[in-house]
Amino acid sequence: MKTTKVLLTGATGLLGSRILKFLVFNTNVDIVLLIRGREGLSILDRGQQFVTHLLKQNIPFDKQVRRISILRGDVSLPYLGLNNKIYNQLLQSTHQIFHCAALTKFNASAEALASCNIEGTKHFLKFVKQCHVLKSGEYISSIFIAGKHRGEFSEIDLDKGQRFNNLYEKSKFDAEIEVRRCVKEGFKINVYRPSVIVGEYVDGSVINPGLLYQLFKLLKLGIYSNLPLSKESSINIIPCDIAAEIICRLSALQTKQSSVYHVVARKDFQIEQLVEIACKFFLVKKPHLVKWEEYVVDGCTIVEKRIWESFLPYFRLRYKVNSNLSQKALLKINSSLPILKEDFILRVLKYMQIL
Repeated sequence: MKTTKVLLTGATGLLGSRILKFLVFNTNVDIVLLIRGREGLSILDRGQQFVTHLLKQNIPFDKQVRRISILRGDVSLPYLGLNNKIYNQLLQSTHQIFHCAALTKFNASAEALASCNIEGTKHFLKFVKQCHVLKSGEYISSIFIAGKHRGEFSEIDLDKGQRFNNLYEKSKFDAEIEVRRCVKEGFKINVYRPSVIVGEYVDGSVINPGLLYQLFKLLKLGIYSNLPLSKESSINIIPCDIAAEIICRLSALQTKQSSVYHVVARKDFQIEQLVEIACKFFLVKKPHLVKWEEYVVDGCTIVEKRIWESFLPYFRLRYKVNSNLSQKALLKINSSLPILKEDFILRVLKYMQIL
């Protein structure tokens, strides 16, 4: 029986790396990693170091990752940055492709975001259209495509006339529009929209600490009497390993139609609850939560203002994620979207002490 081959972009990222880990330990597929080069390090050396560290094994690399091969490429370039020979070989042998590669910096330039998130997605879609043995494409989007939408936002929603908080959100929205067009042409592509991706469920560990960790880092300082956060606001977070497992299990469903899934927790955390948990853990006084206008007037520095402006929108979202269709799909395979509790937040905070 011929072995299934999976192409994975963005494997060195937080979510992509956990998808790789799940595929290695829970499937028998062969995996091709598309990795960008790094100055002073060969692509093989970089790939070996990354995979060895990720899988936390000390056995020789060739035995550890027999099913993994590594290619130097770049999704922002035509043909994924590969030469014609290798590109055509992949077209003839790839059964599934997970497109995780994306630029996720909220303050990145329009040019950088367009190159990676929009053009990169177009190159992924071109591969999907040309690969005749492909069973499905798996595209990683973001729940943040909802932008400034008010009210419920479900899996069937996309263009609701929403405005956006930053160019990152707009680039992911534009990319998903391209995916939707490709699906309408008859190609099978599943779309996954994760919420705020955080560290692993078991210990909160993470490659690059992001949104939630930045809030906790500020609280840990214990120097703020006021913070521009709303008591009524909430945030939805999902551990990277749980998100990866959900995506991989849903991608294995034997369905003919393309689907959109929300990869989220079943319940949000209230912002005030997170602040209370963190302050109690760090043994610091809880700051008052005030409106943005009051915070700025209260003497916020230019640096503080820039920091807050970049991620403040995600602590005062105006929409409610509806994930009913995703939950229904998971129940068919005896799985479910997670319910996260305070104990997970405490593990994240404990991990922060060693950063």
